[in-house]
Amino acid sequence: MRNIPGCVKMSDVAQQAKVSRMAVSHVLMGTGKGYIRVSEKTAERIRKIAMELGYTPNRAAQQLAGKRSGVLGIIANDWMHPLELRILSWMQQLADQRSYRVLAAQANKSVEPIKRYLADYASRGIDGLIFVAYGNDFLWPSLQGVFNVIPQMISIFGRPDFGQNYYVDLDYVNGVRQAVNHLHQQGRRCIVQVLDDTESQTNRLRAEAFEQAHRHLQRNDEPSQLYLTTKGWKADDPCHTALIDELVRGQRADAIIADSDYGALRLIRALHHKGLHIPDDMAVIGWGNEYCTSLCDPSITTVDLHLSEVIGKALDMLATLIEYPGQKELQSVVIAPQLLVRESA
Repeated sequence: MRNIPGCVKMSDVAQQAKVSRMAVSHVLMGTGKGYIRVSEKTAERIRKIAMELGYTPNRAAQQLAGKRSGVLGIIANDWMHPLELRILSWMQQLADQRSYRVLAAQANKSVEPIKRYLADYASRGIDGLIFVAYGNDFLWPSLQGVFNVIPQMISIFGRPDFGQNYYVDLDYVNGVRQAVNHLHQQGRRCIVQVLDDTESQTNRLRAEAFEQAHRHLQRNDEPSQLYLTTKGWKADDPCHTALIDELVRGQRADAIIADSDYGALRLIRALHHKGLHIPDDMAVIGWGNEYCTSLCDPSITTVDLHLSEVIGKALDMLATLIEYPGQKELQSVVIAPQLLVRESA
C-alpha cells in the first residue's frame, strides 16, 4: 500500500535503501555537494524507493538547501470571474512549458487572505509570485509593505505605485482609441462608453483614454457620454433596458463601447428587446475577446487583451528575477491590445 504523501520521512527512505540519511538528502535535495558521493546505481535505487513510498520533499528544507522548488504562486481577486479564469488557464499552460508548477489563491476582496498566503510563502516553497492586480488594485493602500517579503513578484493588469514592483500591463489608451477611431470612421456621431465605475485603475485609465480619443479627433466629449451605472448589475437586470432607453432616446447614441464582452452581450440583448438592430441602429464594441464573442449572433467586435502575451512576458520576467536576484535592469512592460472587427460594429 502506498503511503500518504507527507507522512514518509527521509529516514524511512534511508532505512529501506540501507544508506545514510545524508545520502538520501544528497540525492533527493542536492545537499552535501563536494563532500558526499553516491554512485548512480545507488542514487537510482534511492529515487525508486522514494517514489514507491510516496516521499514528498520538504519545500522549506529545499529552500534552505538553496534548491528552487519550481513552484510559482498566483493571486487573483476571484477565480470565478471569466477573465481571471482565462488568466489562470494561460498561466497553467505557459508555466508548464517553462517547467513550473502553479499554486493559486484568491483574495476575495480582502487583504487578509493575501497576508495569510504570503505568511505561508516560505513553507510552501514558492519561487516567485504573479499578482493579478485587476480587481485587486483597490487593496493597494493596505498592501504597502506587505509584498516587501517577496522580491520575485510581477503584477499583471495593473501598475502598483509603491515599492520596487515590476508589472506587465495594457496600453489602455491605445485600445480605447482604436475603438473610438473605428466608430468615428464609420460615421458614428454619438459614441458612448459604459463602465462599471472609475474606482479601479483600469477603468480610470479607460475613462481618460475615451476623453483623449475624442480630443484627438477634435470632437466634443460631453460628460454625459460616459456612463458609470453597471456595477453590480446581473445578467437579467432591467436596468439594462432602462439604460438603452436613455442612450437611444435621451442621448441619441449610435455606438456603445461596453465595459466588457459580457456587458456588450447584455446591452445587445436589451437592444433586441427594444426592436433595435445591430449594428444598423446601434454599433456595440466589447472588451476582452472572451470565447463567446465570435460565437454569438451578431458576433461581437471587441478589444483583444492578448492574455497569452501578457502572462508569457510576466513569466519570463519572473524567471529572470528568480535566476538573478536583485536584478536592477529589468523593465516593466506595456502591451498594445488589438481591436478585432466583427459584426456588431
